[in-house]
Amino acid sequence: MKDKSKSMKDGNKKGIILKITVFLAGAIVMIFELIGSRVVAPYVGNSTFVWTSLIGVILASLSLGYYVGGKLADKQYAFLAKLSLIILLSAWALLFTYLIKDIFLPISAIFFTKHLLQTLIVSLVLFFLASFLLGMVSPYALKLALSDLQKSGSTAGSLYALSTLGSILGTFLAGFFLIPILGTNELLISLTLLLSLLALFISFRFFLALKIMTIVLVMLILIFNFSFTKNNYLNNFVDVDTQYSRIWIFDREYEEDIIRVLLKDNVSHSGKFLNKDGLVFDYIKIYDLATEIKKTEAENSAITTLMVGGAAYTYPQYFLNKYDEAEMTVVEIDPKMTDLAKTYFNLDASDKDLKIVHQDARIFLSRNSQKYDIIYGDAFSSHYSPPFHLTTYEALSDLKKALKPDGLAVINIISALEGDNSKFFAKEYNTLKKLFKEVIVFSVGERSSDQVKNIILLCTDNEKLDKSTIETIVKKYPASIYSVDNLAFSGILTDNFAPVEYYGLKTN
Repeated sequence: MKDKSKSMKDGNKKGIILKITVFLAGAIVMIFELIGSRVVAPYVGNSTFVWTSLIGVILASLSLGYYVGGKLADKQYAFLAKLSLIILLSAWALLFTYLIKDIFLPISAIFFTKHLLQTLIVSLVLFFLASFLLGMVSPYALKLALSDLQKSGSTAGSLYALSTLGSILGTFLAGFFLIPILGTNELLISLTLLLSLLALFISFRFFLALKIMTIVLVMLILIFNFSFTKNNYLNNFVDVDTQYSRIWIFDREYEEDIIRVLLKDNVSHSGKFLNKDGLVFDYIKIYDLATEIKKTEAENSAITTLMVGGAAYTYPQYFLNKYDEAEMTVVEIDPKMTDLAKTYFNLDASDKDLKIVHQDARIFLSRNSQKYDIIYGDAFSSHYSPPFHLTTYEALSDLKKALKPDGLAVINIISALEGDNSKFFAKEYNTLKKLFKEVIVFSVGERSSDQVKNIILLCTDNEKLDKSTIETIVKKYPASIYSVDNLAFSGILTDNFAPVEYYGLKTN
């Protein structure tokens, strides 16, 4: 009788352990997947192709793990110590990802120049092993849980339900709280520690020395990582995860000066001179051209402007300092970006002429009732992952509605003007021509027309716009007017069809 009671007690204990294990494994898989996008973003961006590679590789890894885990459980007698070892190996695989990522990712850009190939290779090297091992957990746990074939269906159902619930919780925790609070590196190491402790919890006696060694090592790395992050801040390097992206801020030399750069998902979004005033990047200097045109038309009137995309707010600050009779509303989706601009780029958010709105620009434009003299579009900072929902006829229709009848829209895109890499420019130009009576194209910088570069599109319905005035003004800027009269474009971008990331892939 005592043996039966002890057996039942041991069975209940094992059942609880298995339920906790599959729940946590399910949560960790999803957190790991979401972290994956932040791990690779500073090196390959955050495009649809990155997400496709990550999801595809992790799903394939899990599928193989399910198969091998099931085979391993059937091949020999399953017991908790072996499940504990699988979990411990998963912890080591996560640690491998953490240790190798900042070495392998820069190297991958050298050896794999094609963006699509690079994202696939990076996903395989960094995320296959841990996902494969975590995939082994559920089938192995199921074999351990099966003690009565009459209840095999309910046992399997309950374990997989717990695993799925864990995945749901992990998704919400990572996306809403853990990533923006802890950051990528700290969260990756914390997951490694959690798996190590879980391995110890599942089976305390077996592989005890290896488990203790792993836990101590991970704890030391976690402490060191927090200390290293602090030192990075002291050295003017900042690595921050927000709800929308991973951001790096650092100082570097630029044309015999020192600038502070804000890098978001592998793309430079803003730059600011540390020792003098002025704008750093050529394309943003062209924004002043529109202001000069408006000042020429109505010299004594105040100009109301809207900027789509704030980043470090370098142009809004410059604009409001330069033009006394002017107001600007900036629509920036990421509140953390604004906080960083205040801390590292001297943004004065209390300026009465500056209004900041934290909202997706598409939503803002669809609900907006105010009319502006000038709208600056600075949301397309990457040639391979522009926000497609801001490129379409429907989005640009809302943008046009926000302009005064003689207003100007100044939109920056990144594309080539001619050749195989010009498809995004062609489609966006044609879309704007459907909406505006006049679209003037400015080629920025010295790159040739078949190279990817910044392109400024000046759009208006003002038929009285003086072309000779524009030709005179543009001579002061690092840009030239590009004639599109002899080019034949077909098709526009719509909410239904806007494969802008695919066009960007062609440029790679």
